Amino acid sequence: MILGLGSDIAHIPRFIAIASGPRAARMASRVLHPSHEAPKFHALLQTPTAANGAGTGIELAAKYLATCWAVKEALYKTLDPIDQAHCRFNKWHRESVLPVNLKQDSLPNVDRFRKPTIINNRYSEKHPKERFHLTISHDGEYVFATVIREQVSI
Repeated sequence: MILGLGSDIAHIPRFIAIASGPRAARMASRVLHPSHEAPKFHALLQTPTAANGAGTGIELAAKYLATCWAVKEALYKTLDPIDQAHCRFNKWHRESVLPVNLKQDSLPNVDRFRKPTIINNRYSEKHPKERFHLTISHDGEYVFATVIREQVSI
């Protein structure tokens, strides 16, 4: 059963301005999970300009931050008001998981069957029958994220 649907769009140039300014560290600490996402953001900031046109380190880090922001805003919109009141973006992180009906050793190339989700261990303990489904699209200067919150039968 679907419990919630949320979507968000982020304009990457806004996040480039943030990532290249004095608020970058504060924004990153509020949005990014400290062990699952923040290290990648800080590594991207140090990336030299990519020869393949992928952008500067600040541009790559900003795109990553914008993506994390859009995902977590979409997630927030799926939550009940009581859970929204306690929601902290930096406690959630994206992950790819296997669908319940697939076993790790049953397929030679299992990674392509992994599905994106967003996880908060504390929330999952409180709501063990809920799952989050995630999709992200990048188009030019925009990132679009959609999250579906579902109650599953275990």
